[in-house]
Amino acid sequence: MTVRTVGRSFNGKSCRCEFSYAPVALAETFFGPMSGFRQRRRFYTHPYSFHEVAVVFLWSLSSCRSVRVFRALGVRVAVAALGCVAAMSAQAQPYSSISVGFSHVCAVRTNGGVQCWGRNQFGQLGNGMTTDAVMPVDVIGISSAIAVTSGNGFSCALLQGGRVQCWGENSSYQLGNGSPTSSSTPKDVSTNKVFAAISAGSAHVCGVLTSGSYACWGNNGSGQQGDLTTSVNGTPYTGTNLVTNAIAVTSGSSHTCVLLATNEVKCWGANQSGQLGLGYASTMVTSPALVPNLTNATGVAAGGAHTCARITIGQALCWGGNFQGQLGVNPSIATSSNIPQPVANLILAGVSVAAVSAGIDQTCALLADQTVRCWGANQYGQLGNGTRTDSFNAVTVVGASNLQSVSAGTYQTCGVTSTGAALCWGGGDQGSTGGSPPVTVYALGGATGVAAGGASSCALLGGAVKCWGENSSGALGNGTLLDSAIPVAVTGMNSATAIAAGGRHHCARLATGAVQCWGANDWDTLGHVGQVGDSAVPLNVTNLTTAAAVSAGGSHSCAALQNQTVQCWGQGIYGQLGADLPSGNSSATPLAVGGINAAVGIAAGGKFSCALLVGGGVKCWGANDAAQLGNGLVNAGSSTPVTVASVSTVTAIAAGNQHACALQSNQTVWCWGANAFGQIGGGAVGPYWAGAQVLGINNATAIAAGGDHTCALLSTGGVRCWGSGSYGELGNNGNTHSHTPVSVLGITNATHIAAGYYHTCARLATGSVTCWGYSPYGRLGDGSGQMSRLAPQYIASGVCSMDLDGDGVVSATGDGLMLVRALLGFSGGAVTTNAAAASGTRRSWGEIRAHLKTSCGVQGLPP
Repeated sequence: MTVRTVGRSFNGKSCRCEFSYAPVALAETFFGPMSGFRQRRRFYTHPYSFHEVAVVFLWSLSSCRSVRVFRALGVRVAVAALGCVAAMSAQAQPYSSISVGFSHVCAVRTNGGVQCWGRNQFGQLGNGMTTDAVMPVDVIGISSAIAVTSGNGFSCALLQGGRVQCWGENSSYQLGNGSPTSSSTPKDVSTNKVFAAISAGSAHVCGVLTSGSYACWGNNGSGQQGDLTTSVNGTPYTGTNLVTNAIAVTSGSSHTCVLLATNEVKCWGANQSGQLGLGYASTMVTSPALVPNLTNATGVAAGGAHTCARITIGQALCWGGNFQGQLGVNPSIATSSNIPQPVANLILAGVSVAAVSAGIDQTCALLADQTVRCWGANQYGQLGNGTRTDSFNAVTVVGASNLQSVSAGTYQTCGVTSTGAALCWGGGDQGSTGGSPPVTVYALGGATGVAAGGASSCALLGGAVKCWGENSSGALGNGTLLDSAIPVAVTGMNSATAIAAGGRHHCARLATGAVQCWGANDWDTLGHVGQVGDSAVPLNVTNLTTAAAVSAGGSHSCAALQNQTVQCWGQGIYGQLGADLPSGNSSATPLAVGGINAAVGIAAGGKFSCALLVGGGVKCWGANDAAQLGNGLVNAGSSTPVTVASVSTVTAIAAGNQHACALQSNQTVWCWGANAFGQIGGGAVGPYWAGAQVLGINNATAIAAGGDHTCALLSTGGVRCWGSGSYGELGNNGNTHSHTPVSVLGITNATHIAAGYYHTCARLATGSVTCWGYSPYGRLGDGSGQMSRLAPQYIASGVCSMDLDGDGVVSATGDGLMLVRALLGFSGGAVTTNAAAASGTRRSWGEIRAHLKTSCGVQGLPP
């Protein structure tokens, strides 16, 4: 049953939800008798649904304030309210405009508020904090914004009436309040001038005044303030007016341009690449200079070291630096141009340019048909065509339609649709959540297993598999190459019994004993004879039909068979396949590992493999440059399995990048191999050539080895990790390494654990999955933090969490009933008691109602 909201109708008096493909009987089983609800049934085509036609049932709660109705339905109404608000939160609340800065983004909401997301080390998100945010947060105190502009670590908003407020980094006085002190909340720009438009550069701001003149402040080392000097102005420049008819302004990294009412353009500032369009290159120009022969401009956009204009015939012209093709010219022909040049291959048949936006090294044009085409730098996917390859030819942004504006920044590009939704593609380090405590994987319930790979993870749900994270090689298995911060279903997978996550590929054992793999195939990693290139859908491993267990390594995989032999496939140049290769450096055909005939478990590491044998012994083979074979030797790899010393009663094994671990029958953990980050857990540095006991672990029930860290599941349901902690993969809300185990915060009911290269996941007793550590590409699966978006992703407005008391758990009996009480205006000590007991963050009804209003858009709440 799929639950979504219809429109954005949720308030204190009505709640309208849709249930796709849900018979009345099933809905009533979920919610109870529909007493007090109005019901109707119709056919409906949902605009964001993959279903062409869905059968939809709509219920409207006739009296959300009726105590009798709520008491009659009890917790089922709590669940209904919880689901309705949660579903509603997935739809973006409307934005009117957007601006992309160096590593953060800000957008103006239609109600006059401003929201920002991304990096926040200088307070550039304006929410009074300096912690990054992967989802939009409200800028404090702004309710009448008509425009926003973002620079390098700071932003400014133009308010109704022409006043300007700025926040964030201020070392160059770019906040315009006469002080060099940064601020995490908005500060008034010190001036009595009335602004009609503003634009932020790298560390300066310029604005067009209602008088037609301009005023600038901040950095002026290249003359970008246009005041005839290179002196910093802490407040807006008030010198001689050299322009009297400006109607628009744009600021590049270190230059500025204005569009005049005469359709001409004047520019000033840095000119080393000819970005002022004056016909020559120079160090700088400190006063406005007319761009020659440009008399039909209707828009202008300044980038890093280039500038572009939209002209009246619906074409775009660009000039300045062109090292990455940002002028639309082949950089092998010209690395710059000091005069405007038409952008080649931009206009599609019958479609003209409506607007243009210049980023640091890329340019994008909004076309009249509301699509977007981009050109230039693309190392972060900022061109939005599903690749990371630069292009001087304009390419169409995949999936971007119905757009009314576009903003190109440093590493990413964003746009606003005509419905007010925000779309973003590309990325950088925005929204990094390294060091965060565990977060719940989005909408993933009923999981029976979890596996964490290099930059993506998967969960087993019955016979189905869902994956999330980085997807450039098809590791998510959903038929696309698009990253996903939320779990997506692996195509055609319905009978999996076990899953394994590798470096850039994943595998599943099926109920029949067959194995399927998907993702990267650069070393015949998928084991499918005849496959050339990666695969975004599962492929059968050739001639493998009796697998009992499967494990995926860096670029190879192994399976323990039902007859207790082992077969491996993929990369084999380090001996990790345990067999001599017929030819070349890899094998798509599974090869039998020599000398293994009593295997009951298998673990594939970075460039080595290990097998658990009947009786509790362990043998390993492959690379041994960090003593990962555990046989007392180093730098002596072996394609023949060797015995691991010091372990003999093993019940489970795990292999990381260059280390391995074993769980003994007495519930202790022993590890060997690389130890530069403390991943052995023995309290000392340096490699361990044979198994050594992990300190302080004597009640482990499962183990997982990641890139350079290790974790153990305890009999209490807790999890302890050790080793590399730079990205928060230890789950203790820190980013330092540990040579001894540390407890993962908030995990008390785990049943399975999995360690990836820089992140870790656990399956909880409730069937949900939680992950922690590094989050680019959405590898934590919480619907938030992708570092690179190669195609547009909708950005939800606000962070509408249904964990109302902030204790890390969403429950119908807890948060659901709190929601009902909040809607009805009830109070009491339940919130404070529950939040305090579980270290929650919202401890009052006022805080809960403020969250519901601000982040979830719930209106009509009691005070």
